[in-house]
Amino acid sequence: MAASGRADLEGSNLRRRTLLRSSVGLGVGSWVTGSVTDSGAAQATPARQNTYRLRTHLTKLQRIAEANGGNRAAGQPGYDYSARYVETVLKSSRLAVHRDYFDYETLQTPRQKVEQSTPRAKIVQNFPAYGVSWSPSGGDTGKLLAPDDVFGDSEGSWDGVESEGGIALLKLRQGSKTQVSQATAGLSGLTTQCHVPHQSPRAQRAGDSVRRQLTLAAAAGIKAVIFYSDNLHFLEFNPGQDRDLLPTTSVDGSEADLLLQDLAAGPVVIHVDLEVRLVRTETFNIIATTPGVTSTHLIGAHLDSVPSGPGINDNASGVAVLLETALKRAGDRRNPWRFCWWGGEEAGAQGSSRFVRELQASGGIDRIKGYVNLDMAASPNHVISVYGNDQGLEGLYTEYFQDSQQPWVREDVSVGSDHRPFMAAGIAVAGLGTWGPHQVKTDEEHALFGGTAGEPYDPNYHSSQDDLANVSWSALATCAAATYAANRAVTE
Repeated sequence: MAASGRADLEGSNLRRRTLLRSSVGLGVGSWVTGSVTDSGAAQATPARQNTYRLRTHLTKLQRIAEANGGNRAAGQPGYDYSARYVETVLKSSRLAVHRDYFDYETLQTPRQKVEQSTPRAKIVQNFPAYGVSWSPSGGDTGKLLAPDDVFGDSEGSWDGVESEGGIALLKLRQGSKTQVSQATAGLSGLTTQCHVPHQSPRAQRAGDSVRRQLTLAAAAGIKAVIFYSDNLHFLEFNPGQDRDLLPTTSVDGSEADLLLQDLAAGPVVIHVDLEVRLVRTETFNIIATTPGVTSTHLIGAHLDSVPSGPGINDNASGVAVLLETALKRAGDRRNPWRFCWWGGEEAGAQGSSRFVRELQASGGIDRIKGYVNLDMAASPNHVISVYGNDQGLEGLYTEYFQDSQQPWVREDVSVGSDHRPFMAAGIAVAGLGTWGPHQVKTDEEHALFGGTAGEPYDPNYHSSQDDLANVSWSALATCAAATYAANRAVTE
């Protein structure tokens, strides 16, 4: 799942949750899942049987990541081999499978270190700017300096300051126009290693006031600049115009407060090592359809991982659920579903966005009645979560859970994943995942689903530890059974 958009959940007063209390156990050995028959009756299916096939898919995708640099990121060999695996599995079905190629540009950060060494050791969460110069090899180390003029943009800002070789901490003069940039979703590594980033940066195109701050700092011998503001901004410069400006990054107000407190108590030494690149990625979606059947509904899961890990919960789990659903529905001539494995989701829903644009251009968007998204279906500290903007589409899941006495929670639809482009195009959407409307599991959710209250739903999110050892097989089996039932319930 892309990190951008998850921060929208914080502080929201619009969250709605439906909690169905049940005494049903969730252990893999004893738990049974229901599949819905054409008449709507529940039919029990052993979770152990479902889990075996799902485990096979996840194991294969883990091995692919291990053999290809530890990840399955779009544009990388691990993604290509993951796609080949999906296509190989689908060969045994009656589905017509094709690749939908596209390319996109994203920002990547090979280096983004801001590390305080005195008076205490601390890694500073930061968001490097795009379009300015990079740090030299090995970075710069210097004293942290904050002039009396907190903005540092007047001619005398650095007078009387021994600034040569220092690292400046300056308050950002925010531009009159700011926007949440889609590009921020593609900033590899720019989010905290928890399920929900504590704050996603707003993108601000740097104006003349910011350029002046950097120019004056350079004239004073400053080596790098750390900006801060109450509303964190990721700064976008024009590389053709601004490539000679100082290496620059941004921190939020809480990080700046800690730095200023330490600075008030004595010298602070900071190491800064920054590099942001614009990278063009070529990749593809995989689309599978029933020959001769007009698809009125779509169901998808993103196939790519982040570059930092194998992406087994995020999102080999959704891939596996979608594979099993597609295989079971492939021979049904009444099946109106098109099955989609998206590329570039971790770079800002690139594949699904491209697909929607193509539908709009061809006029095919009007034939689509709904889209269902599968993302992170096996979080180790899971809840079972449903989200969407259409009660009928969500009801494919919620009615199944109610009939089978499976607890579930309602997630806010603002969650960032591949349903967003469809929703923006006016399509009814729904989705299933194993995270909830909070950053961490609540006591109420613990009572319903077990696990550990006060801990993230997936503490390994977007890390190298998102692997086979850190998934919930019972949650995965639950999502697989519910998705099959939901898929089967739509026949036109």
